[in-house]
Amino acid sequence: MIFKRILFKINIQNLYTLKIILITLFINFILFTNIFLANAFANITQSENEDLTCLDCKLGGTKYSTLFTETSQTCDPSKNYLQKDIDELKKQDSQKNYFVSRTTTDLQAAKFPKRCIQYAMSYFSNNILGAAEKPVSNFGYCSNLQGIPTKPNPSPCLTEDYVNLVYNSFIDVSDCMELPQRIILAKLFNESGFHINMFAPLRIVNSKNKIISSNINIPLPNIPATQNIIGGDAGIGQLTGPALEDIKRDITQWKVKIENSNNPSCSRIKEFIRIIPNKEQVKPELENRCSLIHAIENPVQSLIFYGVLYKRIEKSIQQTWEFKKISELLSTAGLNNLNPNLETQLKEMLVLLGYNAGAKEAVILFENWIKYRIKKLKSVGVITIEDLDFSKLNLYTQIQYGKNKIKISIQDLTVTQVDGLQREISFLKNRKQKSLSLVESERLNYLEKFPFEKMGFPMYLQLYRKGIAKGYLSSIKSFSNLMNKKIGSNICTDENFLSFTANN
Repeated sequence: MIFKRILFKINIQNLYTLKIILITLFINFILFTNIFLANAFANITQSENEDLTCLDCKLGGTKYSTLFTETSQTCDPSKNYLQKDIDELKKQDSQKNYFVSRTTTDLQAAKFPKRCIQYAMSYFSNNILGAAEKPVSNFGYCSNLQGIPTKPNPSPCLTEDYVNLVYNSFIDVSDCMELPQRIILAKLFNESGFHINMFAPLRIVNSKNKIISSNINIPLPNIPATQNIIGGDAGIGQLTGPALEDIKRDITQWKVKIENSNNPSCSRIKEFIRIIPNKEQVKPELENRCSLIHAIENPVQSLIFYGVLYKRIEKSIQQTWEFKKISELLSTAGLNNLNPNLETQLKEMLVLLGYNAGAKEAVILFENWIKYRIKKLKSVGVITIEDLDFSKLNLYTQIQYGKNKIKISIQDLTVTQVDGLQREISFLKNRKQKSLSLVESERLNYLEKFPFEKMGFPMYLQLYRKGIAKGYLSSIKSFSNLMNKKIGSNICTDENFLSFTANN
């Protein structure tokens, strides 16, 4: 009996000690987590901001370990066409906030250093457009706010003034309007490379979304009903007529918000441009695209317009999400259990998609995909987090289609062809329960290598979305990957951006 009492006392003491240890570990874990998060989202310092090194920046045909800037003296005169406007803008910058490398105090709102935007500007003009040494139709110039940009032009001189103006303007506008900088960074890299005077050439596409005529001009030609004119997207945000119509509806309330805000970023904007854009300054007509490009008002005005549109899309995504009961669909699909932040990340993804496809259409596309996969839960298995990963899609893989087994890249398949392949797979699977010939068995084994029945959302968009920008999100993801590889992991954008991970 005495032995049992002693043993019980020891066990109680051990439990008490274990409890103390667990509490201590938990407190240390919280402290470590807070320190880690603080470091992960630490403010950008002035020295970090002035660091222009990169891991492996190949610009044009040359590799660099440090990003370079030009001067008005060293730059080719044909590329120096923005300098006069930049000089005028410098006169407006009475507090010297926009044409400087900011102090650590003034960088508190920054979520990434300047070299991220400088790399985007250099890469876009050198590697994508090849405009560093020759004029291209994507760069326009406006001598005032009225009219349509004149083109072609080479990319503007990448001077320190130009880079500082774009970077500081983006940081202030995004912070003032509470926009997610690291998410928008990859998107605007994809859209304009952060150049003030980006102007998408006007082109004619046919009913199959094939470009049949490029670089058409104002006045626009008369075209058949089976054709459409695309392009005319202008400025850093690559805004279009319909987008500007939406911006015009909301600009007044945002003008009031910015003017009444005490946020230091908002205060710097007000001091710099003096007059926050109003309804009359939003000009949706194609003939007035200079309003988004002229350098005396931009980039700040264009970025404010972009912010208004982003917030409008964000609100519409939320409303459509609730109306379509997407949260319930996620629960039915079992996705809610994979990542506590998944809903937030998915909405951020859909805002990006909504910018290109329209907010309601973006949610509907996601709704259609998840309903499609829910129907197939029993036949093809559960939906995984990898089904949302935009970094794992290879649509250039070819597949044999039709009686003649013609090889077609997956991305070039029509909806009819995709549906036909799925019917073929279902037919062969049903036949498999009875008997398949050797040829049929080989065909089924071949087709099952392609995940049509178990397609993720990235593949669904590529195959079922209409228009010529089916790979829009995949393209944005590729620019995020590029920055992580060339500048450094998680410096500019998050590694898991548009990839999604379990429990993250």
